Amino acid sequence: MKPGIRIYFADTETLKNEAVYGKLYNSLPEERKKKADRFRFEKDRFLSVGAGALLLKALSDAGIDDAEFAEGEKQKPFIKNHPEIFFNLSHSEEKIMCVVSDREVGCDIEKIKKNTNDIAGRYFAVEEKNAIDSAERKDEMFFRIWTLKESYIKAIGLGLSLSLKDFSIITGDEISAVCGGIKTGYSFFEFRDIGGYCCSCCVKGDQKDLPMKIEFIDLSGGN
Repeated sequence: MKPGIRIYFADTETLKNEAVYGKLYNSLPEERKKKADRFRFEKDRFLSVGAGALLLKALSDAGIDDAEFAEGEKQKPFIKNHPEIFFNLSHSEEKIMCVVSDREVGCDIEKIKKNTNDIAGRYFAVEEKNAIDSAERKDEMFFRIWTLKESYIKAIGLGLSLSLKDFSIITGDEISAVCGGIKTGYSFFEFRDIGGYCCSCCVKGDQKDLPMKIEFIDLSGGN
């Protein structure tokens, strides 16, 4: 894979078609099939199958058609036979996001909802709570910060061992993650053209000029 980052988005609406769902399901590795089968609700099965299919598409574009997946110490998945390629997945409601890069990366997508102030007060740093309180669109700002924080946690691979209050997301002309008053050395990207959703990506290093490609994928077979 050439240096850079590829971001993919997809909608699970097309998976309501049984033929489309069956074709995607049958294309998946056995572990992803088992994971999808464990979900009780149809919506969750659609998300699981769609995410798996989107990842296969992203890896194929990167020249990988033989991926062997494994999990690291903090349960972060990686490609055992292609350790030079990093990926991450996220989904919310009917939207799926996938990112593939040649460096550590994380992503998060969330549908914007209301009544989030209590969560911010309990789990966010003071600076983040102040940014929400002063924002004109408070719910949107909450989910901007939430997805940025989640993308950072997923990029560094610490999972639940890192508290949301252990670091702050500083928004403005430049977005950064700060821990103990020191910038962490990760770069952030936001995507605002997914109506009703906040989407963020975090990548290791100062990547202001990182080559980036964004694709919206039709899971039924078209781009």
